[in-house]
Amino acid sequence: MATGEEDIIDETIKFFRANVLFRNFDVKGGSDRTLIFLTLCVSQFLSECERATTKAEAEKNLQAIASKSIAVPGESGWVLGGMYPPPKNAAEGESFKAYFKQCREEASHELRCLASS
Repeated sequence: MATGEEDIIDETIKFFRANVLFRNFDVKGGSDRTLIFLTLCVSQFLSECERATTKAEAEKNLQAIASKSIAVPGESGWVLGGMYPPPKNAAEGESFKAYFKQCREEASHELRCLASS
C-alpha cells in the first residue's frame, strides 16, 4: 500500500461514528461485509476500554480480545448470522479465521496508537 492510502482498518475507524448510526446498510460485496465485521470489533473494543480503570488495563484487554479465537460463519458463536456464507471446507474456514484475527489485531493496534497520540 502506498503512503497516504487508506486500508479497510483506517476506513473502519475513520467512519465508525457514521457507520454505527446506519439503520440499514446495503451490502454490495465482501469489503462491505469486512467493514461491518470490523465496525462491530471496534464497538467491542471501545466498550472494553470504557470498563477499564487505567490505560494499561485497557491496552491489555484490547490485546486479549483481538487475539482471541473467533467462530466462523455457520458455527455457533458467529455473531453476524447469515451475512457471510459458511466456508466450503476446513481450509477456507482456517483462512477466514486467520484473516479476521489479523484484521482485529491491526484494528486494536491502530486504536491503541490513536489513544497514545
